[in-house]
Amino acid sequence: MAAHGIDEKKYRSIVAYINSNQEVGAQGGRAVFFKGADHSNVVAHEMMHTYGRPHTFDSAGTVYRDGYDIMGGMPNYSYTGTFDRTGVGVDAYNRSKVGWLPTSRRLVLTRSSTPRTKRVVLAAVDRPESNGMLLVELRQSDGTKLLIEFREKHGWDRGIPGDAVLIRRAAKHPVSYTHLRAHETGRNL
Repeated sequence: MAAHGIDEKKYRSIVAYINSNQEVGAQGGRAVFFKGADHSNVVAHEMMHTYGRPHTFDSAGTVYRDGYDIMGGMPNYSYTGTFDRTGVGVDAYNRSKVGWLPTSRRLVLTRSSTPRTKRVVLAAVDRPESNGMLLVELRQSDGTKLLIEFREKHGWDRGIPGDAVLIRRAAKHPVSYTHLRAHETGRNL
């Protein structure tokens, strides 16, 4: 890029689209796409890597199998949009880590600061105009976090099987986390 007079140090992230059949990927704040890999799923996934977000995993620890998050790879609960296969959206935890989720809509609870029972109203992650928390984080004494969010079959998430409350586990190290349970009614857990 320097050969073309572009100073990479001025930019946080760089995205390149190459008009040939090459590998797609992201590393170190850079994403590269090739002709034919321009599905919005692929672009969104690799762009999230430029923001420093890792892959998500299923409950067995398998990468690329969390169908409820764009960082879970494919297959996910995508849908056919106007131009191609697209969706699912970015989960609440990844949104919070890149600054796309207001801190006022994230509730952090610890065992020592929380009563044994607490009622919390959740709003769907893709409906931030609704009342309720977008993310509930239960911090455990061992550094593990349980992350609770509500996903509604709407918008970017219109491909999911139905409304769902998701509970994920995020270990202190590594940063990746696991889909634990989808409660399909999405209303009571």
